[in-house]
Amino acid sequence: MTADRILLHEAEAGLRLTAQGGDLSLLEAAFVAWLGAEPPLSLVDTITAPLRQYQDVALACLAEAAGWPVDKSILDDGLRWLVEVSLERAGVPAPVVSDALAHVVIGLAARERSWLATWHDDLTVGDAGAPAWLGEGGRLVRGSARSGAVELRLALASRGVGTSSDADATALLERLKSGDLPDDTFHAQVLLAALEWVRRSTPIVLPGQATPETVALLLAGAPRALHQWPWEDKPKTKNSRAAKWHVGNEYHVQALLWAMLAPVFPDLRREEYAPQVGPIQPRVDFGIPSLRLLIEAKFARTRSALKETVNEIAQDNSNYFTTSSLYDRLLVFVWDNGAHSEDHALIREGMRKYDRVIDAVIVSRPGHMIENANEEAEGT
Repeated sequence: MTADRILLHEAEAGLRLTAQGGDLSLLEAAFVAWLGAEPPLSLVDTITAPLRQYQDVALACLAEAAGWPVDKSILDDGLRWLVEVSLERAGVPAPVVSDALAHVVIGLAARERSWLATWHDDLTVGDAGAPAWLGEGGRLVRGSARSGAVELRLALASRGVGTSSDADATALLERLKSGDLPDDTFHAQVLLAALEWVRRSTPIVLPGQATPETVALLLAGAPRALHQWPWEDKPKTKNSRAAKWHVGNEYHVQALLWAMLAPVFPDLRREEYAPQVGPIQPRVDFGIPSLRLLIEAKFARTRSALKETVNEIAQDNSNYFTTSSLYDRLLVFVWDNGAHSEDHALIREGMRKYDRVIDAVIVSRPGHMIENANEEAEGT
């Protein structure tokens, strides 16, 4: 183990000790749960009408951003009450003015409500909130500030709020190795979330910063990867059986994509749920949060099914992306079991016309992966 890794290991141990050593406020606990993508069911139960404490309004704002159950009408009523409350009383700032974490989570709601944005601007003027490391956090979530504590930028980026860079990651690691650690529980937990994001968002074996286009190029190499795909008429060795790895449905396609992407992208997630749309709970095959990218796999058994994937993606595209989504781009991978390569260019062009769809990778079943003539005929 190198000296740098030893220092980082010791810093992480110290952070974990601090993170377990104190109490959190209700809003702090909810914020940490949000960063960890964990639904705090017991916390949500406290959100009841009417909301007449700024802490309750802030908690409801966070619940909305996280996709936890919350009545939007109750939240809007609480926010309108908060807007009507003076930020200064007899020369003394209202309590919400000095609560920097409230600035951050109310800022999440202000991104979607123009009528709230002006009030939030007044709230965050001068960044007077405490603690200091959360300063500019309210403006950061609304995209009107580029500075602020590096751990906050990284932690927010892990939930799809803003972006982070390689420089941010380097700055965080150098700070931790220097022994510059907080002494309060909440700050330590946010730093741990930022550290986890740095580890998960860095693609393995790829030079530089990966992009959604990098993923598309990687998946476009699937035909070459299939050159060694087992499809044997007789055993290769005397102690083995002949193996034919069928790709016969969408689950098999997902397994192929997982095998290609999981070793490269540590934050690859399976069966990622998109925010609920009315009674519909959309679920996509894969997500890479660090790239804000969703990946949808399709299996087309026939030529008509291949053409139908264009309409399917149109429906998926309308369901996957909402204002509270972690993701804003979609990559489509289609396994063409009938090997109708003459249709690929037109289908890819059609999918790329949809907003948010960055590309469509269409891969034909290799010619040697045919069991018999009847199977080949099924692809028509």
